[in-house]
Amino acid sequence: MLTELAWDDKDVSIYDITSIILVGERASVQSPFGKFKCYLDHDSKEFFIEINETTPLKVFTRSVLLNILDLAEKEGAKKLYACLRRGTQKLGFLNFLKKII
Repeated sequence: MLTELAWDDKDVSIYDITSIILVGERASVQSPFGKFKCYLDHDSKEFFIEINETTPLKVFTRSVLLNILDLAEKEGAKKLYACLRRGTQKLGFLNFLKKII
């Protein structure tokens, strides 16, 4: 995504975030894992969440979103963007966002 946005030379932090669904107090073996790559542009204070076809939407829960928002705020972000890769079910994702927000 950095090359696509022409950010190769910018001051950007990259975050690899993994979410799990906890059952009781531990992660279930059958729990799906979601992997999200996030980026913070330190110059513009913009935070980006990259969502692609390998991330199952059922693991992008309200709790995950709140944790990502908390991280972005702690890192000084002023704006947050959810970036969908081409090929990702955009309509499904938009409907999903309406449910969790």
